[in-house]
Amino acid sequence: MTIVSIIVPTLNEAGNIDPLLDRIFKVRDAEAIDLEVVFVDDQSTDGTADEIMAWQADYPVRLVRREFDDGLAGAVMAGARAAESEFVVVMDADLSHPPEAIPELVAPLLAGSHDMTIGSRYVEGGAIPGWSLSRKVSSKLATLPARLFTDVRDPMAGLFAVRRQRLAGLCRRVSGFKIGFELLATAEVDLRVAEVPITFHDRHQGTSKMNAAVIGDYLRQLLQLTGGRLLPAPGDGLWLAFGTLLGIATDYTLIHTFLRQGMPFGSAHVLGGLGAAAAVFVALIAQPLWRVLTTCRLTVATVAGFWWVALLVVLLRGGIGGVLQRYGGWDGPGLTVAAVLIGAVAGWFGNMIFIFPREKRRINLELHWRCLGLTVVAFLFLLRLIYAGQLELLEEEAYYWNYARHLDIGYLDHPPMIAVLIRLGTTLFGDSEFGVRAGALCTWPVGAWFAYRYACRSFDRSIAFRTLFLYSLLPFFFWTGLVMTPDAPLAACWAAAVYFLHRALIGGDNTAWRWVGLWLGLGMLSKYTIVLLGPATVLFMLLDHRARAWFRRPQPYLAALLALLVFSPVVLWNLRHDWASFAFQSQGRVDAVAVFSTDALIGAIVLLITPLGLVALGHFLLHGRSVLGRFLDADGRAAAREYRFILCMVLLPLAVFLFFSLFREVKLNWTGPLWFAFLPAMALTMRDLGRRVAADRFVGAMRRLWPATALIVMLSTLAGLHYFSLGLPGVPGFRGPFMMGWRQLAVEVDRIVERVEGKTGATPLVVGMDPYPIASALTFYRRDAGSHGAGRHGDVAAGGDTLAWHVFGWKGLMYGFWFPPAALEGRDMLLVAKDREPMRNAYFQRYVTKVHNVRQIPVDKNGAPLTIYYYRLVRGYHHRPDPY
Repeated sequence: MTIVSIIVPTLNEAGNIDPLLDRIFKVRDAEAIDLEVVFVDDQSTDGTADEIMAWQADYPVRLVRREFDDGLAGAVMAGARAAESEFVVVMDADLSHPPEAIPELVAPLLAGSHDMTIGSRYVEGGAIPGWSLSRKVSSKLATLPARLFTDVRDPMAGLFAVRRQRLAGLCRRVSGFKIGFELLATAEVDLRVAEVPITFHDRHQGTSKMNAAVIGDYLRQLLQLTGGRLLPAPGDGLWLAFGTLLGIATDYTLIHTFLRQGMPFGSAHVLGGLGAAAAVFVALIAQPLWRVLTTCRLTVATVAGFWWVALLVVLLRGGIGGVLQRYGGWDGPGLTVAAVLIGAVAGWFGNMIFIFPREKRRINLELHWRCLGLTVVAFLFLLRLIYAGQLELLEEEAYYWNYARHLDIGYLDHPPMIAVLIRLGTTLFGDSEFGVRAGALCTWPVGAWFAYRYACRSFDRSIAFRTLFLYSLLPFFFWTGLVMTPDAPLAACWAAAVYFLHRALIGGDNTAWRWVGLWLGLGMLSKYTIVLLGPATVLFMLLDHRARAWFRRPQPYLAALLALLVFSPVVLWNLRHDWASFAFQSQGRVDAVAVFSTDALIGAIVLLITPLGLVALGHFLLHGRSVLGRFLDADGRAAAREYRFILCMVLLPLAVFLFFSLFREVKLNWTGPLWFAFLPAMALTMRDLGRRVAADRFVGAMRRLWPATALIVMLSTLAGLHYFSLGLPGVPGFRGPFMMGWRQLAVEVDRIVERVEGKTGATPLVVGMDPYPIASALTFYRRDAGSHGAGRHGDVAAGGDTLAWHVFGWKGLMYGFWFPPAALEGRDMLLVAKDREPMRNAYFQRYVTKVHNVRQIPVDKNGAPLTIYYYRLVRGYHHRPDPY
């Protein structure tokens, strides 16, 4: 029997047949390979069939003629059915695939070491000579979606070898033009694939078959692999159009009615969207409409999925509508129509792809999970882009924006990285919420990339995609990709430092140490807590026999020196300011009021990584080494090292915070970055670990609970974004530090300043009666509201006319550095506070000559009362260096 069959689909390739067969049979003769060549021709009109038949008399060449052209995939499958050998090689007829690679392709199959081999352009030794840069980029971009379904470097390769039964067993309805990709995507998880480097040449003669129809076929292939669809089947259109129009009409009617009654857009569109979803759902469960959507029974999962999509769509379109309203000036009927159309389109695609697939997915469960996970990653990043410019700034963000206005190499309470990033963002996008948060949106992908690469090094791409999913989903990493605090660059630097530490300590990579030093230095410029990776590294080197050798080598010490060099501007700032920042972050923390906060620390961990993440940590501490051994090696050495590395990078920083929490207050976000090293191990609880481990009820329960946890976290996150920007119907406003009411307060304060200026002839300074929140937020939003401030009052003009209560001798953090009270002599001041107590305190009155009555400032948010602030006018300020 023939050992290898070469399958060559053809369509108008007459000029390429002779040189192709000549090269194939030269390889046969040189390598002594028994083979046949099976051509599958799709009604060529240039004499291709005649050229093939001319070889049949003297060579093992066969021709399969097809009367109906159902695409390249169908041609390859027809060739597989006609072939006589156990192994087949599929290649193009245009001489872009070198026949000389055939022996190397079939050798692993004949030896039994692999199930499939691919002629790859993108592994070491592969080449694509003559390609322009734009063509190389476009090829990589076209390959990227396919690489989500497989781990090979060149999944779109048309040259591959495989057992004939695999091709013949594919679904007859395969429509993709890349049959090799179909094999990879639909194979079992443990398919053994090897990539053989080839030199890919442009076609010898003829014209390329690549066109818009082929590209569309490829995109449909990607979608059909998951069982999804975009358009209804023939005959279903009428009923689906009825359901869609019913939802659109209901949505528009409700939104229009609620807006005419004075309801804010944020609440009106939510009620309209939910009403429309209810109308569509009633239509869906009525016969015969339900029958055309799905052939399966109406299940709880299907109903839950429909409403889950409805909620996500409603909350997502609120963000898009808010962008159109605020930045596009849309309002009234135009905004209503836009909201309705957005909801209809997003709801249609969400349900067609994820909830009502027409046919069973062809990919395995592992790849299906990967696709869903990446969809979540893309969706959550889209949320950040949409809402970054709508949420009012946190008081901390406004404070750091003031950092950027007073750019320096150091500050009292934080290093300067946050100021640099905000300055860059506002330079590009203006002094807006989006400009302030642009740095967080840019640093998050950096951390996500290192999360993916770290998991790839530790385990495999399967776990890496799950790790990326967790990095996107878990609350700490989500919010550090949106809210601009020092934790945003810290998370990225921490991720990079852990990745390169893993390369150095586990992989023995000498060059990784220079990157460790760089990222540690950048991390120290972001937030001092990254120094905890230093003792964690030393601990690992002490515990790990192989890593102990680094104590005798210069690389770790040079890395530490590089980190200090990068960090040196902060040291210089402290030297010039009596070590103020170092004292604030060390002695200042220790001297704080004694309080037991371990319970608060544990609660913060639950919020940052979810309760399921904390449970996964406990299971890892008990059984992590054995679980890791399932992936890494049989004797447990690699598993032991990975287990030790994770424990050192997680538990040592955690132990520091736990110890501190016994007698001092801890902050919600402190432990956030340290969980990065644990993410791949946490991701292990999201997949089947094999027969021995899968029997564990705990592991099975974790796999079932993660999807529910993801849904809850996603809905909670999206509801929170919508609530803090547009509100939610029936939910009262929240008075606190979170993005609520600053814009309206700034407007009201400016009105009061104008009235005072009209009466007294002098513009008062605005003083926030707390260390920094009110002053920082009003500085940002009074500028947005058209404040009088900057540029009118001499030395104060450098920072505007909004200050903190440091003018009365209390602590004002950096405000004491930026605005020395001595420069404010004789000024009138408008004091603004969250409650009456600071206004009643007689202490500050010794600084002024006249005090007016305390008055209220009602603040609204989204058309509803939010809270009440208080203000008081004081006149004739006199600085008192030592009031006692």
